[in-house]
Amino acid sequence: MRAGAGHAKVVAIGEIGLDYFYEHSDRPAQLAAFEAQLQIACDLDLPVVIHTREADEDTQSILANFSSLLPKKGVIHSFTSSLALAEFCLGEGFALGFNGIATFNRADNVREVVAATPLNQLLLETDAPYLTPVPYRGRPNAPKYLPFIAQSIAQTKGIEIEELLAQARENSLRTFF
Repeated sequence: MRAGAGHAKVVAIGEIGLDYFYEHSDRPAQLAAFEAQLQIACDLDLPVVIHTREADEDTQSILANFSSLLPKKGVIHSFTSSLALAEFCLGEGFALGFNGIATFNRADNVREVVAATPLNQLLLETDAPYLTPVPYRGRPNAPKYLPFIAQSIAQTKGIEIEELLAQARENSLRTFF
């Protein structure tokens, strides 16, 4: 990973993190890998793309140890975690990435976090081919569905979609370039 991350086209280390949902690998191994990957990002001064699922406490604990060493921070992608983890990550300077889940009828928890996320720390994403937004849920996701995600997030934030898109673009460039 370290050797590949030195390539000029690499703009971040990721997707890295913790996933306790399926229990496909043991937690100590995930924790060790996450810490090692964060160290690579620190050493190479690259932002990170972090995945966390059902692992809020451990994610926060590890990020608390590494955040000050990551000047470029990065994004907690496909954010579906708690408002408490969101507030911690935002306070540390990370961006939060939101995708088609923000359009799902039962995703009030995600919309609560969207509403609490400062506009200058919000990123749009697809997580394609998964998490296709309403009204195309059930089909493979693709970047062409991003406008549905943007519209939902703009509505949640009570702003015009043009303002959201301009800020999300600026945020993406600042995060990765």
